[in-house]
Amino acid sequence: MSLSDSLASLHGVIGVLMSLLRVKTGQSDGQVVDVSLVESVFNLMESLIPEYDLLGHVRERSGGALPGIAPSNTYRTEDGGFVVIAGNSNPIYKSLMHVIGRPDLADDPALAQNDGRVKQSAMLDAAIDAWTTHHSMDDVLATLEHAEVPSGRIYSVADIVGNVHYQARDMLLNADLPGGATVKMRSRA
Repeated sequence: MSLSDSLASLHGVIGVLMSLLRVKTGQSDGQVVDVSLVESVFNLMESLIPEYDLLGHVRERSGGALPGIAPSNTYRTEDGGFVVIAGNSNPIYKSLMHVIGRPDLADDPALAQNDGRVKQSAMLDAAIDAWTTHHSMDDVLATLEHAEVPSGRIYSVADIVGNVHYQARDMLLNADLPGGATVKMRSRA
């Protein structure tokens, strides 16, 4: 299940209902409902931004594997980032194994189907991790994109705070605290 898709659809429904209410009450003759997958998930991040801004605390991942589907997990890159890789369909699995330099695993009949790969998921994760930990995030993503293997960068809070998309969409705001301190927070927009 894609959490971001579900959350974005809920945000969209709420936005449409609010727009209809404004039209019905005469407060507006129409609205634009702007929904983002990233912002929908970001709204669930609770105290992530203030923890980072005030304390420098960077939350780490707490899991990423999909039990019963292999290989599909989160892997560390050479530069300390995390990338999620979904190499779980049969042709994508083969492409992934070739990209990471493991044609032996790509051509192993015992790993040709998901049920065989699930039995060997720890070994497959170790093989993928051995590759990702020797490449930068940018190299991993570019290589996997070229091979058409689904993947994506996992953003840390430091990445989020420094990301131009979050800034341009006004997803972060500064709030004044008693005593004159300012803390960065996620906006409720």
